[in-house]
Amino acid sequence: MKKLITVAVTGFEASASAQAATAICRCLRASVSFEGRIIGLTYDPYTPAAYEPGLLDAAHLIASPRAGRGKFLAELRKMKEKDGIDVLIIAHENEYPHILREEIELLGIQTLLPDATAKESISRKNIIDLSKDLRIDIPTTYVAESLPIAWAQANAIGYPCFLKSTQDSRSFVTHSDEETTIIYQSFLADGYQTVLVQGMLRGETITVHGLASQGGGWIGGAAVKKIAPAHSGSTWGGVTVDMPDLLQNTEKIVRYAGWTGPIEVDFLHEEDLNRCTLIEIRPGYGSMVSFLHPGGMNLPELGVRLALGENLSQTPSPIPGILTFRYSEDLLSDMSAFAAFSVTREVHHDGHND
Repeated sequence: MKKLITVAVTGFEASASAQAATAICRCLRASVSFEGRIIGLTYDPYTPAAYEPGLLDAAHLIASPRAGRGKFLAELRKMKEKDGIDVLIIAHENEYPHILREEIELLGIQTLLPDATAKESISRKNIIDLSKDLRIDIPTTYVAESLPIAWAQANAIGYPCFLKSTQDSRSFVTHSDEETTIIYQSFLADGYQTVLVQGMLRGETITVHGLASQGGGWIGGAAVKKIAPAHSGSTWGGVTVDMPDLLQNTEKIVRYAGWTGPIEVDFLHEEDLNRCTLIEIRPGYGSMVSFLHPGGMNLPELGVRLALGENLSQTPSPIPGILTFRYSEDLLSDMSAFAAFSVTREVHHDGHND
């Protein structure tokens, strides 16, 4: 990337949890070949990344595509005219159903997005068919379309087990019929009747981060073993591992779906059985993508190059054994910056490309 470009990244939120949007921006900043500007598209003035020195060149408050695609596109069009956005990166997995590549490209902005068929192929409600077609093991999994069916399936699997939404990324552990009722009714209140009931396995979670060119061309990927889990279910660290079988399975999923762009695939490694089981597929980069860069793989930078039309050959996986930890840090700003951002809906920082 020799040309000075502007990349906009969605998905910044006011949250204490690690966010993919922040990890993506840190990868781009760390790239020796990226010389462009980074604009953060945020949904809340309390988003810490908007005030973090050195991360963004600008931040804009924008309507979330999940709240309405039309308004999101209208505001994005104005930003394109003002800031000359070249590439849009979708950072939140729940945004994928609401953003269409064709609509973004009509604005003159390039992006890496799969088509509707590819999105459907990797969706939770199709994971049973995918596992059968590709001969990849998954935990015992059933599709429930009513509460009595969910009760029967959960009891057949045995408590505790998972109840998973088939429309978004929500997943809950249930220990009894009473808890199953509460969780199922919360899905039903949001208009989602079909859920997955899935067995719980014990083992280490290994996440494969992959990247695909248009229509399922495999660019490369890497496996990260999650370590130091938190009570919330997130993780404080990870280590790159050499797991070629998992990379091959992820490549099979990418080609099967005709996927375009980044993808995350979670496997559960049962060391005593020497078995890995597919447990989750998510669109996007994920908050651990920055763990790969110290080992020599910068997937967001490669993704920008793909979006701009560059032909890339397959990229080798990063060095195994690179250990990375997250840590929390207080971010200091001032009320004037927050007030200005809340009123003008934009903030600009200087100093990245002087």
